[in-house]
Amino acid sequence: MKTKILPLLCGLAVIAMVAIFNTGASAQDKPVEGDAAKVAVPLGLRCVVTLDPAADDPSTSTVEPLRSSGFTALNTSEGVLVRLDAEWVVLRDGNYDNWIPRQKVLLMRSSR
Repeated sequence: MKTKILPLLCGLAVIAMVAIFNTGASAQDKPVEGDAAKVAVPLGLRCVVTLDPAADDPSTSTVEPLRSSGFTALNTSEGVLVRLDAEWVVLRDGNYDNWIPRQKVLLMRSSR
């Protein structure tokens, strides 16, 4: 009888530990409501914006191409973020303001 109790207790302990670890993991996987509202817009910070090449419309080309420093990757724009709303992302690069339609933005990276 004593030989059956020890494996039974070990089995119950393993089941309890698995249940505890699964509960902790599932609580971390659930998104917390309101997280997006807590993110501060990085106005005034230097940003690099990656543009979606699939959203590029050849009919809306500019007369003068954007100046390139040679250190920026293709389909990116960089500058100080001065405006961010539902329609536009505006980056100031020296004397130039780059107005980027929001639907063309894939990624924004800012430095603090």
